[in-house]
Amino acid sequence: MNKERLNSFLHLIKRSGVIKLGSDYLTVSNLAKIHLVLIHESISDQSREGVMTFLKNHNLNYYDVPANIVTSLYPGKNVKVLTITSKESAKKIANLMKEGDPYE
Repeated sequence: MNKERLNSFLHLIKRSGVIKLGSDYLTVSNLAKIHLVLIHESISDQSREGVMTFLKNHNLNYYDVPANIVTSLYPGKNVKVLTITSKESAKKIANLMKEGDPYE
């Protein structure tokens, strides 16, 4: 994963409204809008289990992301789940997650 490019891209799309915060957005009524879910690496086991059950039941894509990326996006907020509602943004994020980090 190229953390620097991912972080930059997430900051870029943050204002466009395609990032929904929290696991509360993961509902059947929002299913058509959910294109990708990013899970904070320090989410509690209980919360992770609930999120993962929903994602697997509905065959949704997700990635675990480092804590510093989520924290830099929303400083002072205790956000553990980010939902991407744009298909194009989700594809770009997936590509960035698959890229190698030049500093690894």
